[in-house]
Order: sequence, then C-alpha cells, then structure tokens
Amino acid sequence: MKYLMIWILAFVMGGCNVDEAQLKELNAPEGNHSRTPVAVTPASKEKNTSAETFKERALVEDGHDRRFEEENVSVAETVVKNEQNTTSLQQEISAIEKRYAADKAALEHDLALKKMQLDAKLKETQLENEKLKSLRMLDLKQREKEAELEKEKRVYELQLAQLQEQTRTKIAEIEAQKEREIANLEAKQTLQRERIKSELEEKRLQQHLEMAKIDKEAEAKKQALAMQQAQQDQKITMILIAVVAGLVLLGLLILYLLVRRNQQVKLRMHEEQLQKEKEMQMMELQNQRINKMLEIVSSREKLPEKVEKELLSTIREAGEMRFVIDHDAKRKKRLIFRD
Repeated sequence: MKYLMIWILAFVMGGCNVDEAQLKELNAPEGNHSRTPVAVTPASKEKNTSAETFKERALVEDGHDRRFEEENVSVAETVVKNEQNTTSLQQEISAIEKRYAADKAALEHDLALKKMQLDAKLKETQLENEKLKSLRMLDLKQREKEAELEKEKRVYELQLAQLQEQTRTKIAEIEAQKEREIANLEAKQTLQRERIKSELEEKRLQQHLEMAKIDKEAEAKKQALAMQQAQQDQKITMILIAVVAGLVLLGLLILYLLVRRNQQVKLRMHEEQLQKEKEMQMMELQNQRINKMLEIVSSREKLPEKVEKELLSTIREAGEMRFVIDHDAKRKKRLIFRD
C-alpha cells in the first residue's frame, strides 16, 4: 500500500510539472511574430507626422502587451486551480489513509483487549485449578469445572476467531473502498488534466489568431501612414515651391522698385539740372542788367531823381531775388538726398 501511495503522488506531481512547462512555453516570447518598427523621417519639418506614428505604434504595442498579460493571468489561474485540485486530492488520500489506520488501530485494540480478558480468565482458571489441586477437592467437581472452563475457552476462541474474521472483512472492505476512491480520484485527475490541455491548446490557437490579426492591422496602419507621409511630403514640396516662387517674385518686385526709384531720382536730378541751368541763365541775364544799371548809375551823367530811385529799387530786388533762388536750390538738394 505504501508503494501504491508513493506512485499516485509521483503521478500527480508529474502532471503538475508538465502543466508548468507548458505554461513556461506559453509565456515565452514567440519569434515567428516579429514586430516591425514604423519608419520615421528625421526632418525637422516632419516632427508632427513622426510623433503621430510613434503614438499609434505605442498604442498597438500597449494593446498587444495587455492581451498577453490577460492571457498569462488566465493561464496562471488555471494552473492555480490545477494545483488546488491536486492538493485537495492529496488531502482526500491522506484522510482515507488516516481513517484506514484508525479503523485498523481500533480493531487491533479490540483484539488486544479480548486477548487480555482471555488471558486473565485463563489465569483465573489456572489459579482455581491450583486451588482445587491444593485443596484436593473431588475429581468430579474438578472435571466439571475443567469442562466448563474448556467450554468457555472454546467459546472465547470462537469469539476471537469471529472478531478476527470481522476485522479482516472490514480491512478488506476499507482497502476496496480506498482503491475505488483512488481510482475515482485518478479518473477525475486525468479528465481534469485533459480538459486543461484542451483549454491550453484553444488559448494557444486563439493567441496565434490574435497575433495574425494584430500583424495585419499593423501592416495596414503602416501602409496608411506611408500614404499619409507621401501626401504630406508632396504638400511640403508644393509649399516650398510656392514659398520659393513668392521669394523670387518679391525679389523681382524689390529690384523693379529700386530700378524705378533710381530712374525717378535720375529724372529729378536731370530736371533740377535743367532748372539750375535756366536759373543760371536768368541770373546771368539779371547780372548783366544789374551791371548795366550800375554802369548807368555810376556814370557821371546826372539822371533824374525818379529814374535813379527806380534803378536802385530794381537792383535791391534783383539781389533779394538771387538770395531766394540760392536758398530754394539748397533746400531742393536737401530734399533729394533725403529721398
């Protein structure tokens, strides 16, 4: 019986080790489903697109990791249930063994008590025989007493045999019941083990299907991101072309304005030069007139007083006119240089 119990415990512990090994294989990262990182361009003008790509990739990886963690937790729960069932089976087996040992000990105790009672009675009979012998009682009484004692002895022996037979039958029944319970427990254990294996296989297939689905979704998102990246690159190139064209047009406009301003300045300078020439001619004419007037005034010929006053007033006006012309010319020069 001891070897049978050791074999049952070894079988149960072996089943638990197989389940733990399968769980370790399930928890190990699979190499068939490689994660392809999303490509990100390093340009400074594409930071927003790269940030969105990283965020989407991080969300996909977080969902993948959460699913794996949930599946690992469910597998761990099944393992804990399996271990609890094995411990309950072991407890039931130990309870059966204790009950069998208690029944056996009770029967042995009863047999020992009966033997002690019989031994005590035998001792009493022997003492009585000795007393009878010592007292030399009659042979008939002694024979009757011995016959009665023999009868009682046979009765006690029959009772002892019956008790031994009853104990044997009880021990056989207990052993048969124990074997039946052990067989039932082994059958339950095998059924439970098969059920756990089937559940693990179903979960593994489900994991493979989910991984394939996740890979397809990641590939589709990658293609969509690539298309968005291409569209954004095209938009950026169009914007750059428009900016360059605008800068070129702005440069041409500035160049046109500079050329036009230079032409206007040249025209002003040309006009002022012509005006100066006219003024110089007028001043020369005026000077000639003033000189003639001065010659007339300075001549010794005596002029009328009225004519002489008019000549002096015209000379003064001519001098003031010259001063005003010079002042206007200087002011125009300052305005030209300021422009």
